[in-house]
Amino acid sequence: MDITPADAPGDGPPQFHFRLVGTALDTQLGRNLTGKPVEPVPPERRIGTLYGAYLHCFEAARPNYQFWELDMGDRAKGTFERLVLPLCTDGTQVDMLIGCAYYENLASLKEL
Repeated sequence: MDITPADAPGDGPPQFHFRLVGTALDTQLGRNLTGKPVEPVPPERRIGTLYGAYLHCFEAARPNYQFWELDMGDRAKGTFERLVLPLCTDGTQVDMLIGCAYYENLASLKEL
């Protein structure tokens, strides 16, 4: 499991940046995301995406939880869970998100 804080947007269109990404997730993804933006996704394609989870958590100021069971063909079923929590330094406006991901029976998250 990795815990990943992300900066939430101020004014303008929602843009999120990874503040820190754990080494286990970097290894699974095959790249380092620390400091990189979370790629925006058009509204019609947001369901199930990281951007969609972050946006929902940011706008609703509520936790967002997602779970998938994936059929990996000839291997055991894989699972992926994600929890995103809103953080507010002033107690009202969300200005950071923190998320964690848990995955099992996935050779790589590149498969998602």
